[in-house]
Amino acid sequence: METNLILLIALGIAFNVSIRLILRGSRHFIGVDAMPAFPIAAGYLYGFTGGLWAGIVISVSYYFMGGKNISYAPLIVLINALVGAFSTLFAGWTFVTAGFLLLFVYHAISLFVVSTLSEPGPGYFTFMVLNLVSSGLIIYFASQFI
Repeated sequence: METNLILLIALGIAFNVSIRLILRGSRHFIGVDAMPAFPIAAGYLYGFTGGLWAGIVISVSYYFMGGKNISYAPLIVLINALVGAFSTLFAGWTFVTAGFLLLFVYHAISLFVVSTLSEPGPGYFTFMVLNLVSSGLIIYFASQFI
């Protein structure tokens, strides 16, 4: 595993930790996290296995930090790993285009599964909006360096 990939994964974990510390008392910290933006960047830059490992490690570490809705953890880990891994297919595109496309794919799969397993409520849609905004900002700012 490349050193830069390890640093990218560590940055994703550090982002999650910092958001937890900053928004500790708020109930709206769910959705503001490093998933799936960091796995998408890892797959885009370091290939299939880089995105796969980043998706697994970052999302598993998120749940070790006390992530809510632990029942969705296997699904979230799988979706993050797959989106990260398959982002390498879009390496010929600009990072912003590939990132936002995969971000919408991630949320479409998530919405489909959540609506299949249960009734998505207002809390789920708040999560989705917060995650789209935070991940979109991460992808946009990262695109300035990629």
